[in-house]
Amino acid sequence: MKRTAVMIVISSMIFCMAACSSPQSPAQQSAAPSQGNIFTSPQQSNILVAYVSSQENSPISRAASLLGETLNAQVLPISENPQKDYGMYEFILLGFEAENNILPEEIAEFLTQNDFGAKTIFPFAAGSGNNADGILNAVSQLQPGALLGGALIILEETQDQAIVAWAQSLNLLKEDSMPEESGGNTVLSAAVTPHSQQTLYLWEENNAPAVTQYTQNNGAYSDDPDFRPYITSFPVPQGVEIKGAVLICPGGAFQFRSDQPEGIEVAQALSALGYQSFVVDYRLRPYTQQEGALDLARAVRFVRAHAEEYGIEEKDIAVMGFSAG
Repeated sequence: MKRTAVMIVISSMIFCMAACSSPQSPAQQSAAPSQGNIFTSPQQSNILVAYVSSQENSPISRAASLLGETLNAQVLPISENPQKDYGMYEFILLGFEAENNILPEEIAEFLTQNDFGAKTIFPFAAGSGNNADGILNAVSQLQPGALLGGALIILEETQDQAIVAWAQSLNLLKEDSMPEESGGNTVLSAAVTPHSQQTLYLWEENNAPAVTQYTQNNGAYSDDPDFRPYITSFPVPQGVEIKGAVLICPGGAFQFRSDQPEGIEVAQALSALGYQSFVVDYRLRPYTQQEGALDLARAVRFVRAHAEEYGIEEKDIAVMGFSAG
């Protein structure tokens, strides 16, 4: 699959990072949020269900409604809004009717006229003669910069429960990945658990060094002002020789973080190979990349400080990233 190939190429580009000294918080200055012509749902979802259907009550229309409800996503009939700013969306669920894996004209134009680079597209298609690989290949030809998730082929016998189950299997809702709001949940105060997964905030509350003042989300940003950067560990399985540690920064054009394909899946693969792996959820716009880099530096210092507990040498820490990461 294309996504697997990307992971292999990027994994070969791991670079060791030198020790970082603790940053000092400079004086804050104001950064006004940028304005954009963006679709927003009441929950400002980062998931878009975009579809084309020849009939109002068609299988694709029904599936789009089910997917939007299951994933709390924005649902958009493409014929009504073919060209907009889709910058806030991290995941695009793309629905259409096709024959023999040939994309309909409206979908082809939609993919050609918009840039979904660094986003993940999940097609769902109805019709005859289609298969998942053929549909994914057809989408990839028009959006070579996008990541591709699984495809759902809707048949006459496909039940609503199967569509909902597919949506849930994509693991696109990330609320449970945040650290618990309790004491001892930061890299400064937590007791390390090197043999079990752990998610910790990188900074104490209201103590992240920043030059950007961010107090209100007008819908243009993926994270709200109360977002706190955090790190998630993926320990080496018992019985596997530990070789070192890798910190992974998912990409997303500095507008979102592709945690699933460019973070979690990479960490799981590397940990199975013997690397204590950590996904870093760093700050995004309106913060600067330098501020995001401070989050990464903090994460490196945390892993180095606990090198003995993680079973590694202090120098055996590497950093890798995708796109903005």
